[in-house]
Amino acid sequence: MVLILKSLPLSIIVSIRMIIPLFLIFIASTVISLVLSILTLGFSSFITTPATITFITLYGINVALEKLGKGDAIDLRVLITYSVAFGLLLTFLKFIGLHAVQYLALFATQQHLGLGFSRGDLQSVDEAVQFAFAFAGISYIAIFSLIVLSVVHALLAVPMAAAAHSSGQNATSVKFLEGIGTSFIPLFLVVAASLFLQFFFELIATFSLLFGSFVLQVVFLFQTATDLISQSGLKELVELFTLIDPIVALTFLVSVFAVLWLQAWIWAASALAFMEHNNALVKSSNTIRSAAPSQDLRELRRQRENNRN
Repeated sequence: MVLILKSLPLSIIVSIRMIIPLFLIFIASTVISLVLSILTLGFSSFITTPATITFITLYGINVALEKLGKGDAIDLRVLITYSVAFGLLLTFLKFIGLHAVQYLALFATQQHLGLGFSRGDLQSVDEAVQFAFAFAGISYIAIFSLIVLSVVHALLAVPMAAAAHSSGQNATSVKFLEGIGTSFIPLFLVVAASLFLQFFFELIATFSLLFGSFVLQVVFLFQTATDLISQSGLKELVELFTLIDPIVALTFLVSVFAVLWLQAWIWAASALAFMEHNNALVKSSNTIRSAAPSQDLRELRRQRENNRN
């Protein structure tokens, strides 16, 4: 619970700090992905897409660690290597987990409605039951998918934070899955809440964007942008964008920032969980070191007593 509360103010700072880097990462990744896609006939997207998403995550965690006083100048080569490794691992785990979700959702829906397991059992019922089956199936898929994704991200949150910390130029490398499962419960709650809320804010942002683009498309049906520029210059084209409702534009911007903040919440919680894990390791190491001299003294006393006897 303490970790969740601590992560909230940190997430706001991280989300603001990540606005400009996100634009730069997006531009750079688009160019690199396009070049690699041409050279590999599109097959590189299976690596570049998850690697880019993971790169943003590791960079965001590094920003959170920096705000906690544990950050360092990033070694891009190391960060990219970790991004590819964790990106492929996350893709594999999500692929397995989400495919299992389909079968779990089917089983749960059939048990909920008391139906058999054959296709004929479903086709023989009336339309109302079929509708209930579809609605229940979608609901179970959504619930199970949220649980699976939250479990995967919570398990790998600390290892990814450790990788982000190890990407510093002066940092020491750690095991690939160092700290897996650490602080699982609070991280699971943070990830589940974040992903759940992100879904709704993404819907709001999408509808706002579609509504705003619809207004422009209606205008362009009657007059193209080239005609507007040739007749009245860029001023007319700029005035065209004022046709978009300011409330719609504000709703879109707020929704996008909300998605960024919710993602930053996961980054901040991961960084804090890694700090707790790292501090526990340091404390344990110091305890072992302090206990070693006392054990040596006891052994020396035993040897002296044996010699006397």
